[in-house]
Amino acid sequence: MIHLETLSAFTSKNKKNDLEKFCNNHLAYLIDSGYDVSVNEKHSGIYPLKSVHYSIIIVNKGFKWEDIKYDFMTFLEILTNSYKIDKKHIRFYHKSNNFFFPEMHTDYNKEQILNDNIDSDIEIFQIEIKIK
Repeated sequence: MIHLETLSAFTSKNKKNDLEKFCNNHLAYLIDSGYDVSVNEKHSGIYPLKSVHYSIIIVNKGFKWEDIKYDFMTFLEILTNSYKIDKKHIRFYHKSNNFFFPEMHTDYNKEQILNDNIDSDIEIFQIEIKIK
């Protein structure tokens, strides 16, 4: 059992490193423009049903969809050819005019993004893509 957990941890670390390299290679233009890109790892469940999920996080102070859409659409297509993404969880965090809820999020799927069905008026400050 100890060896299985060690192998699982090794595989998990390799996948995270691979995702980080993938993002750095395919989002270089955004990174060079001041965007922060990171990969988070989350463990859930208990052994032997333990699972690992990853999130790609893209952050900047505030930007419009128009600023990144072509780079992001290309990245999303390449990403989905290489990894399984959670189809319901490409989450855009944005500012709101609501005093009680100054920050909100909207979930999109791949088709909505590739068809450019994104609200272009919102000021986005973070995008999160969950990887299965």
